[in-house]
Parts: sequence; structure tokens; C-alpha cells
Amino acid sequence: MLTLHHSQRSQSERIVWLCEELGLDHELKTHPRDPKTMQCAAAPVIQDGRVTLAESGAIVEYILTKYGHGELCVPPEADLAAFFSNRSFKQALQILNDCLKTNKWLAGDEFTAADIMNVFVLTTVRLFVPYSLEGHDAILACMGESPREKLMFAR
Repeated sequence: MLTLHHSQRSQSERIVWLCEELGLDHELKTHPRDPKTMQCAAAPVIQDGRVTLAESGAIVEYILTKYGHGELCVPPEADLAAFFSNRSFKQALQILNDCLKTNKWLAGDEFTAADIMNVFVLTTVRLFVPYSLEGHDAILACMGESPREKLMFAR
């Protein structure tokens, strides 16, 4: 059985959500933050038999490859590329917003892992590095329709 080590308000939220979306049977071990320092154990970490992984992108790829059966993925033949390297954060938000003006989700009409991977930056990161999504109406509209509705997106 897949074991997921999770710490609240961390990137491990992505992995918990991914497992829920896939209906993946898993054991969730939650590790609280130290109330004085707000530090937590490294998270996310998964254990799957002899495999142990500790990086959200690698974990998402592993889970989708082993358990996803093609769900929450953009097929390789899809012509949907977004390149954010060397762009400022404001430009990246604008690109996301523009994409969501014409698409229901980041990769088109289908909800994919791309949406799961980006929600952390659009939600939880804002607890640590506050910024506003004001003026990014398409992002706000998309977040209001997501499976994690109304998670404090507009603040």
C-alpha cells in the first residue's frame, strides 16, 4: 500500500489531492508543524514498497505512471505547451489567466495533474508570501469551479 507523509500547509497538499482524485488507496500519515517555529518534517514523502520518493513533481510523475492509467494527464500528441522559464511571476500569472480565459482547465477541457500542481502556488504559498489574484478573473473563476472550491483564492 502507498504511504503518504503529509504536513499541512506544504506542497504535500498536491499529493493528497492527487491520490483523492485518482481514488488511490493509501495510508496518510500527517506530521504537524512545530507551533513555535512552524517548521515541519520534509513533506511530501511517499513510500510504495521498496520505493521512497521526496519531491512533489517526482511523486506526481511516479503516481501517474504507476497508478494513473492515463487519467489527469495531457496526451503526448496534444498541442498544449506553456513555457514559463525566465519570466517574472506576474507574467506567469498573466499567462495562466490568459490560458484560463479560453480553457476550462490549464490543459483544455479536461482536469489534469497540471491543475493540481499549480493550485499550491495559487493558494497555500500565499500564506507565506502574500500576493493578490485581483485582476486575474479567469484564475479566480477556475478556482471557484475546482474540486477544492473556495479555498481562500481571492485574498
